[in-house]
Amino acid sequence: MSTGASQTAVTGWAIVTSSLPLAGVVQFRYSVGGIPLQGVAAQATPASRLFRSPATYSTGIAVANPYNASINVHISALDASGVVVANSYLALPPLGHQSFNVFQVFSSLSSSFRGSILISTDFGNYFVAWTLSADAGVLASYPPSGLGWPVSQYERIWKAWQKLLNAASQPVPGSKGLLTPGNLPKLVIDYSTGQINCYALRAQNEVHIFVNVAELISDSESELGFVVGHELGHIIQYQNGHLIFNTGNVEWDADELGMFLALAAGYDPYGAAGALAKLSMASGTADLVDQNFDNLLAELGLDPHASFNDRIALIFDEMQTLCGIPQAQTFCANYKSIVHPHLPPGAPLSAGSAR
Repeated sequence: MSTGASQTAVTGWAIVTSSLPLAGVVQFRYSVGGIPLQGVAAQATPASRLFRSPATYSTGIAVANPYNASINVHISALDASGVVVANSYLALPPLGHQSFNVFQVFSSLSSSFRGSILISTDFGNYFVAWTLSADAGVLASYPPSGLGWPVSQYERIWKAWQKLLNAASQPVPGSKGLLTPGNLPKLVIDYSTGQINCYALRAQNEVHIFVNVAELISDSESELGFVVGHELGHIIQYQNGHLIFNTGNVEWDADELGMFLALAAGYDPYGAAGALAKLSMASGTADLVDQNFDNLLAELGLDPHASFNDRIALIFDEMQTLCGIPQAQTFCANYKSIVHPHLPPGAPLSAGSAR
């Protein structure tokens, strides 16, 4: 919790960064003579390219540009029937911010206006918006109104990476963390428009994730968590000088590491099968997946198309084997009872069914 020290109203916005994803609430308070008269809280709002919020004639709007370049913001007012009744436009300078009431940008609107506002920007850009109800002198913040499609894939990859990196750095029973202290790997997010790919450069201590991988599995953060965890698993193998769970196959070992890290980071390891299935689908006759995906062809001489199908078939047994480790049995049983209580008794993530 932080308390502002300014005695005067300051208009602007703030950027908060962290080594791990976080949530926050900003509280605004209006006082006279030290006596609070009004208060309102604003929830953390992810960036989006489209925001929609209920609105009246006096609704307050704040928009902010997170880029180091100017962006255009388009605002439309829709009546109660969803019909656009007014349009406006503004340009936000680099890292710029503007705040205003609905009546200030739509002078033609009646004071009885009740409807919604739609705020958007040019394709490929994102911005932050917040709306505030101001009705008869009473202030209340509206819920975060970003529309989540399409999401910022960069933010999704970064979030999964930070959570998995944190999980891999934590001590495990009987040993230190899986990663070498002081030698954390680097994430490289690739925006190239080539074929779908991701890989680990072990000697360089880098993991490369293509944005198009996140786009392929954009409806499941747990699936993305497995893919990132799998590549991080290759770095763990290199730093430790040996395979961790499956000593007979480097890819199956990375799969098990990916599931283990995903589980430790709060993701559902069942997402592993979904991720591999989507990659297998994309690697069909459409040939969307790079032949060197995950360095399979370059380093192992494996056909990534066939390996996806083989690995999907092994996911079930791998999950059971992982939960057969004595240190993991209680955790797996508890996880299944809380997250998947209605699955059959023989499903993975149940210590009693592990073998």
